[in-house]
Order: sequence, then structure tokens, then C-alpha cells
Amino acid sequence: MAILSPLEIQEMKIETSRFRLSQLAAQRAKMLIRGAKPLVETPYKKPITIALEEIKMGKVSYYGPEESAKIRNDMEKLVRDKEEAEVKAIQEKEKAAARAKVSKESDEDS
Repeated sequence: MAILSPLEIQEMKIETSRFRLSQLAAQRAKMLIRGAKPLVETPYKKPITIALEEIKMGKVSYYGPEESAKIRNDMEKLVRDKEEAEVKAIQEKEKAAARAKVSKESDEDS
């Protein structure tokens, strides 16, 4: 049976309450209903049962508020760094184009 018993939760050392576990399973089931592919091979068809199987197999996990904030900050930093790199690349291209234009004009004057 796919449903996790309290004993299985203790054995797996899942660091969460049953409430969080049910929230996580519900959220993952909604993803499955919306078309997400299952992360594990399972004979089950119901999205909630598949979600519980994924949790049981360790394919889906829960991040608490602290971990979520850290992940969000890290992702925002990556996005900022990428945007800054893109801006620098554009600025370098503009400088190169301006140098080429000045060089072309000076060649025409000669």
C-alpha cells in the first residue's frame, strides 16, 4: 500500500509533521493533475497515491521557511548575476561598435 504509516515516517526519518506531509502530497498531486510527469514508476493511477509514493521514495521533499528563503535568495542572486553579465556584454558590443565607427571615419578622412 502506498500510504505512509506513522511507523514508516519514523523509520524514514522524515523531518516534518503529518500536516506538512499531507500538504506536500496535496501540492504534488495538484502538479500531477496539471500534467506533471510522475517521478517514480508506480502501478497506481490516482495522483495523491502517486504523490505519496514519490515522497516515500525520496523524490519529493519539503523545504521549511528558512531553506525556502535561502533558495529564493540564491536564485535571485543567480538571476541578478546573469542580468549583469548580459548588460556588460551589451555594453562591450556597443563600445566595440563605437570604436569601429570611429576607426572607419578616421580611415575615410585619410
